[in-house]
Amino acid sequence: MAVYPSTERQRHLENLRRMMASTGSPILDWARNFLNYLVRHPPLAQGGYYVIRGLWPLIGAAFFWSREDVATFWHAQATGVLILAIGVTLLVAGARHASEGREAQPPEIWCLALGSALGLAVLQTVLVSRREISAVHLLDVGIQAVLLFLWAVHWFRRPTTSTPPAAQSPPATLTLPDSSPSPPVAG
Repeated sequence: MAVYPSTERQRHLENLRRMMASTGSPILDWARNFLNYLVRHPPLAQGGYYVIRGLWPLIGAAFFWSREDVATFWHAQATGVLILAIGVTLLVAGARHASEGREAQPPEIWCLALGSALGLAVLQTVLVSRREISAVHLLDVGIQAVLLFLWAVHWFRRPTTSTPPAAQSPPATLTLPDSSPSPPVAG
C-alpha cells in the first residue's frame, strides 16, 4: 500500500471522487443527478406525478368519456381534483423548499405526502385484491412505493439540525432587584 503525503493524498482522494462521480455517459450522469435531486426534493417528484395523475380523469372526462360515463364516474373526477390539489400543494412546498435552501420540510408536508401516498397504495391494493378495479392499478401502487422510498431516503440523508448538549448555551436567568427592606444603619 502506498503512503502519500497529506496534500498528495488529498489530491488523490479528490481525483478518485471525481472519477466515481462521473460514469462517462452523459445519459447515466444526467439520470444520477436527476435522481439525487429528487431525493433531495421529494415533494417535487410526488407533486409532479400527482398533478399528472389528478389531471388524467379530468382530461378523460372532457375528451374521451361519453356523457353517461361522466355521470357514472363522477367520483373519479372528484378524486382527480383532490389528487391535483395535493400535487399542487407539494409542488409549491418543494419549490419553496428548494428556493429558500431550507434543510427540512415542515411536518405538515410530511403528513400530506406520506399519508396520501400510503393511503392511495393501500386503497388500490385492497380494491385490486377484491377485484373491484383492474390489476393495472398495481402500477400506481408501485409508483406510490417508489415515492415512499424517496421520502425514506430523504429522511435518512437529511442533515441533523440538533446541537449537542455541550454546545447549547446555559439557560438565561433573570435577576430581580432585592425588594427586602435594608437593615438600619448603626451609627
